[in-house]
Amino acid sequence: ADDGVLVDSEARTGVGSITTLRLHGDHAAELLPLVEAGEVVTPTGKQRIDPDASGVDRASGPRPVLALFAVDRPGEDDDVDVTRCGAAESADVIVRSFFSPPGSVAESLAYLELASSIASWLPVFRLTYPRDRARLDEVLDAARSAVGDVVRA
Repeated sequence: ADDGVLVDSEARTGVGSITTLRLHGDHAAELLPLVEAGEVVTPTGKQRIDPDASGVDRASGPRPVLALFAVDRPGEDDDVDVTRCGAAESADVIVRSFFSPPGSVAESLAYLELASSIASWLPVFRLTYPRDRARLDEVLDAARSAVGDVVRA
């Protein structure tokens, strides 16, 4: 999943929770040539893709969660860069990934405690990459390599 994952921190598994995919039209046509892109749904021009359409492969259940990637806004000329976050930055990235800000100080502390717990076993990386579809394999290889280095350690 790229936007939403429900994580079971005890089992260290996750399930993608997004109900629709959103891709730029040119990426949708190249990555999913048999799937018709729908309406433009974001100010960035991304189009809605039906995740249940024929040609879209989805996980059928929980999968091991190996890493979290915090994607820095890609630029046209950026190099591919994957950097592992330290403990404090990892917890911060995880807290920011909860999407619903806590209301009270007690809720904030509970979020931070949960995020710190998850950060103790889930490697978090910052990922910067060029917005160039032709370099997608390079981005994926760098991400796989970073995760593989952690798994082997």
